[in-house]
Amino acid sequence: MLKPKQKIQSIGNKKILNIDCSECEHRSSIKDKTCFAEILAALMEEGNIDEIVLHDLYDKVYTEDQTSVLEEYAETLKDIWREHPWDDLYDKEKKKFVYDLLVNEFRIDPKNAYKKLLLMIEFLEEKNQDKKYLSLLKTIQKKLERTKFIQHLYDAEFFIPSIRPSFLPFIDIRLPKDARLVNIYKVKNAIVRIYELTERFEHLYFLEVPELWIPPYENELIHGAIVRISEKKREFLNQRDAREYFKKLGKDIISNLAEEKELKLDESRLEKLVDIFVRYTAGYGILEILFSDEKVQDIYVDSPAGLSPLYLYHEDYEQCITNVYLAEDELERVASRLRTISGRPFDVASPILDAELQELNIRVAGICEPAAFGGIAYAFRRHRTKPWTLPRLIEKGTINSLAAGLLSFLVASQKSILITGARGCGKTSLLSALLTEIPRRFRIIIIEDTPEIPALALKKAGWKIQQLKSKSVFSAIEQTHELSPEDNLRAALRLGESVLVIGEVRGKEAKVLFEAMRVGAAGNAVLGTIHGSSPYDTWDRIVNDLGVPSTSFKATDIIVSLAYRQKRDEIRKMRRVIAISEVRKDWVTDPIAENGFFDIMEYNPLLDTLELKNLEESQIIRDIAKTHGVTIEDCYEDIRYRAKTKEKIFEVAKKMNKPELLEVEHVVKANEKYAYFLKDRTYEDAYISWKYWLEEYAKKL
Repeated sequence: MLKPKQKIQSIGNKKILNIDCSECEHRSSIKDKTCFAEILAALMEEGNIDEIVLHDLYDKVYTEDQTSVLEEYAETLKDIWREHPWDDLYDKEKKKFVYDLLVNEFRIDPKNAYKKLLLMIEFLEEKNQDKKYLSLLKTIQKKLERTKFIQHLYDAEFFIPSIRPSFLPFIDIRLPKDARLVNIYKVKNAIVRIYELTERFEHLYFLEVPELWIPPYENELIHGAIVRISEKKREFLNQRDAREYFKKLGKDIISNLAEEKELKLDESRLEKLVDIFVRYTAGYGILEILFSDEKVQDIYVDSPAGLSPLYLYHEDYEQCITNVYLAEDELERVASRLRTISGRPFDVASPILDAELQELNIRVAGICEPAAFGGIAYAFRRHRTKPWTLPRLIEKGTINSLAAGLLSFLVASQKSILITGARGCGKTSLLSALLTEIPRRFRIIIIEDTPEIPALALKKAGWKIQQLKSKSVFSAIEQTHELSPEDNLRAALRLGESVLVIGEVRGKEAKVLFEAMRVGAAGNAVLGTIHGSSPYDTWDRIVNDLGVPSTSFKATDIIVSLAYRQKRDEIRKMRRVIAISEVRKDWVTDPIAENGFFDIMEYNPLLDTLELKNLEESQIIRDIAKTHGVTIEDCYEDIRYRAKTKEKIFEVAKKMNKPELLEVEHVVKANEKYAYFLKDRTYEDAYISWKYWLEEYAKKL
């Protein structure tokens, strides 16, 4: 049976022996006799260990190669012990010598024991006496010398462990043999290397954090500060308050510790140590570095803890495995913090959690037992801190400029738009981009259970936005301070005329929403997202699954369908708008049989672009033309010049190397300037004046 301070842990495909040496007076090294004996006893007891980790100020990690050598030695000793070779000896002194040598000395001090064995064999050979005793000792010698441990006994470098600070999770710094470097960049003070794994058709997100390479005296300062702060830990509902508290306290403690140890730290170095300290006390540890990478969109942690590495979705390389493993205690710490921040339970009674880390702009979905096998699992979704814009989506290839012009035209015409698609294909990104096309004079009401739309950034950019928070659909608690989605929607409808934005249509609130849209109580327009794959699939879900009558569903004007597309010669999948469809009003029961949907634009997979159909066939465009007293040709001109402005913003940003021009604060200025020029000019004249203004504006950025 293992001792209390010894624990077996599975991380990846490895079985790891962890030994807590924090209160031990020895050196936490296999070179120490007591430590060696403890480790050997644990290997004999447990067996099949892949790695050994001695935990103290530093974690000392003995690799698979080193551990296998120790295991082989432990098994050989056990095999010799089972044979009781000393039983064949009648001389008490000889019996005692062999017994002590094998049972005690080879277990505690193998180098000295091996030396004694060789000296005794040499002595017996010189004296040429007691051949039976000599034969026994030589048999023991041969068995031991077959082990790699005895072969490496005098190799001082073989058993040098790799060392990492004790507060770090397990980071595998070994590279697979098939790894080929394709990119390298920095995130905060960490280095990210992207490797292509040529034999597995996937990428490795290889993270090197500064904590790995800090000198021992700095690690001692951080470790000491973490130990001291553990006695003063408090729970904070506001993470910003927590960070400020721990930052101030950490700075004081680290400065005092450095002074006690007569160490000099300049201000910049002190700040770096405090950042690391805050990350592992008030923050989310190594996860925070992943959260800070703007290229990372989703991060996944599967149960059971440590069995497989974190993996993520990268903007440029899609699904990537990482070299980071999180242990069960680290996942529990995250769970505790999520309970505090969200105010929602996350336990056996409520095993599903939906929460938002607002200060990091991260959405969290958590699941634990009994809903999941083997413990806690997480999915972290990182939202863009700045809202998407249509020119930015043109840059990414999600839409082309003509589609951007059409969508801008439809939003300006106050049409109700539903965005449908699978999870992760960009529905919320497109919804956010459409919000930037709403004139800033209009009020917007956003309803979400977990905030994904960057409302704060839109507010800062000048939009009038009111956010309403709904009870999570995953909440198992009936009595809660949060309003149900349908109650929230009723409240929103009482707040006056506004553009209504539903983060995701998925429950009972759908009936209230579509009824309000049908009778015109929803205000200027309604925009939202829903899981689906096509206009028909969206209708089927809303009518047959959510119980909305078809007559109410027809209050929807436009359905925008998003999907993943993949070229034959590429592994990479691309997010694409595959159709912009109108919902016609003259069908009764089956929109497919009665031509209830019309694709205004449709995706051409051969050209990888959206193509505009005949606008004359569009009822929505005809209705807009009639309402505004213009022709279909006028509508097309409006769409075309809106498209040209979006395309021009993208082109100027690329040509002048000004990617910031694609951000919301500049796009909204460009949109409003174009609207200003259009007041008293033709589309062409307005566009020419606007184009000159844009180029001059971009030069000043």
